[in-house]
Amino acid sequence: MKKPILIIMIVSLAFLLSCKSESGFFGFGKEKMATNKQKFSGTEGLVFEFFENTPPKEVYEGSPFPIGIRLFNKGACDIGNPSTNPPSNPPDSAQNAGTPHSELDRCSSSIQGFIHVGFERDYLEVYLGQITSLSTFVKFDEPKQRIVFSLKSKDIQDPKGGQDLFTFNVKAKDLKTLDPQTELRDTVMTATACYKYKTIATVDTCIDTNVFDLTKTEKVCKVKDLSPSSQGAPVMVTKIEPEMTPKKSDPKTLVVPRFVITVDNKGKGEVLDPNHSIIEGACSSDIPVSYSNWSKVIIRVYIPDPDSPSKLAQLNCAISEEQTDENKPKEGILSLKRGVDKIRCGYEKGIPKSKGTYTTPLIIELDYGYTESISKKITIKRVLTY
Repeated sequence: MKKPILIIMIVSLAFLLSCKSESGFFGFGKEKMATNKQKFSGTEGLVFEFFENTPPKEVYEGSPFPIGIRLFNKGACDIGNPSTNPPSNPPDSAQNAGTPHSELDRCSSSIQGFIHVGFERDYLEVYLGQITSLSTFVKFDEPKQRIVFSLKSKDIQDPKGGQDLFTFNVKAKDLKTLDPQTELRDTVMTATACYKYKTIATVDTCIDTNVFDLTKTEKVCKVKDLSPSSQGAPVMVTKIEPEMTPKKSDPKTLVVPRFVITVDNKGKGEVLDPNHSIIEGACSSDIPVSYSNWSKVIIRVYIPDPDSPSKLAQLNCAISEEQTDENKPKEGILSLKRGVDKIRCGYEKGIPKSKGTYTTPLIIELDYGYTESISKKITIKRVLTY
């Protein structure tokens, strides 16, 4: 097996060279710094691919060859826990820089990512137990035959995000014992990634307690629909429609701000319930994922508390009822089975009309699992002896 090991070393060296820029390897020593706004931009999370010519297009029966898969986390949130660096806040809006986001300083997950390698056992023998990686954040889960990884997000110091490469050996089985009449056999190798991810969108919105415009005073802002820019994740908030309505129980003194929020899957993969076992199941042949657990996104929405601006108040996204019990969950559930869904969230406690009209940050947090697959065809050629 010395020859495959040598090939793997060459593959790893090639990856290192491909990552080198004028600023060094893997972004260390970069002169260009990304702003917080740049960190929370883009529509990608994990991007992964087979390394060049691994696997090769054609191999001979009985011959070993390496498989290389490289990973890039091009989004704003960590996958797993690849470092002890403190998580970044979402970008402050221009008019409200410094608004506290202490309750949302968690753009990372303790749930590691998984990669399941699929292949035809009749034609290939895969040695995942011999996996090698350029980092210490990749390991092989032998009982479940899958790769477990963590990967750092892009941030102010590393605007390109975390990168890694792992390699393992594969051997093509003899065709003469499996299919004596054929000289060629095509087979496909797939790699499926499953991971938990998060989207955080922060926008300035207008709160107007003068719903019917009865008081003819100059207003500092106007209630209007908002279209946030990209948020550094494959699932993103694409539209926000504010509504200001008098509170039913006290229409004379209180106004309830509500927001119809549209969420889209802008990535190439599929959305999953963010539960750890569901994400695991999507990258395992042993744990089936039920239909109801696909396309599920958990949403939480916040504004600064009108009575205590140093704290965040969570809006009610359980749209089937008007929540009055503060102990009940206020998160909502979206279903992206068609790639898009919308939900209404409101501050049901109400805001006193005496507050007038003002601008405030609206903070939207989306939790979900995400899965995507890549594949590559391999042609196995028989060794002819005539």
